[in-house]
Amino acid sequence: MLWLHNLRFISVFAVIVLHSAAAFYSPSFLDEQLQNDFNFVGGIFFNSATRWCVPVFVTVSGFLLLDKDDDIIFFYKKRLNRLFFPFLFWSLFFTIFLYFKLVVKSQPERFLMDVLNNLLNGYAYYHLWYLSMIPFLYLITPFLRVFLDTLSKFQFLSLTLFCVFMSLINFLWNSFLFDDLSGSFFGVLFVQYIGYFMLGGFFSKYCVKLGCARLLFMLTTSLLVTFFGVCYLSPEYFYGYLSLNVCVSAICIFLLFRLWQPLNSDFFGMSVKLSALSFGVYLLHPFYLEVFHYIFKSEVVNFGTSFLYIPASSLFTFLFSCVTIHFFSKNHILSKLI
Repeated sequence: MLWLHNLRFISVFAVIVLHSAAAFYSPSFLDEQLQNDFNFVGGIFFNSATRWCVPVFVTVSGFLLLDKDDDIIFFYKKRLNRLFFPFLFWSLFFTIFLYFKLVVKSQPERFLMDVLNNLLNGYAYYHLWYLSMIPFLYLITPFLRVFLDTLSKFQFLSLTLFCVFMSLINFLWNSFLFDDLSGSFFGVLFVQYIGYFMLGGFFSKYCVKLGCARLLFMLTTSLLVTFFGVCYLSPEYFYGYLSLNVCVSAICIFLLFRLWQPLNSDFFGMSVKLSALSFGVYLLHPFYLEVFHYIFKSEVVNFGTSFLYIPASSLFTFLFSCVTIHFFSKNHILSKLI
């Protein structure tokens, strides 16, 4: 399944692009910057083009896990070994990194408050929220498998669409009625992503055939809706991983990789290798990205353009992260951290 390997590493690269673009985005000054700051528009453009990455991660997990028949003890042991030490090590690493970052900004007094706030949110650094959410999906996976195996195709699809629909409605409701979308206990966050997870399981068990032209049209439309929705309507909603536009983008991306033959090819003979590094690259990438921002971003703001800077910083971060994680993978101890 070369398409799946390609989807994994390209999704990780999309995460890096998204985080690089976020450096140029400030919702507090949206109207003013849209009129006066071309770099800001570049940030919105690249951010809008990559919001599908996290829903695709969850869908891929469902695709790989829900149509298997592992022993429950074996499954939990494997998932625990896969997540526990990486989560522990990178939480410590980025807590130390946060301290030095605040020292550089002459704000070390913020450290304890930031650490406490991160702990209450369930993660040590912004990108590690995913590692505090996905274990809860893993916990219910063996039971979800047993239940889904009893359903017909129509029942499976109906339940999956219902779960997706309820998550989308919940996010829409909260986006327009409440200002704060982060007030829930982090341990229940996984409930909102069950729909994406089950969608992956459905795609694994049943073949879904849609024309690539139709998928490309839907993808383009959903990306445009994201861009213009952020610019002129509600950035909080249209940027959300659980917004309708991002959901459509994620489904189209997943199916395009599965159904379109050019995306099922071995990219320069590196697809499997890059896929194997993708988890580690995800864990490490904020370090290189923020170092790159610290050195070069001010020059871009004054003299350059985000339309060039964001791809360049993303490529730099991806390549350096790949090289570093490759060396990790060659060491018996370090390989357990990725």
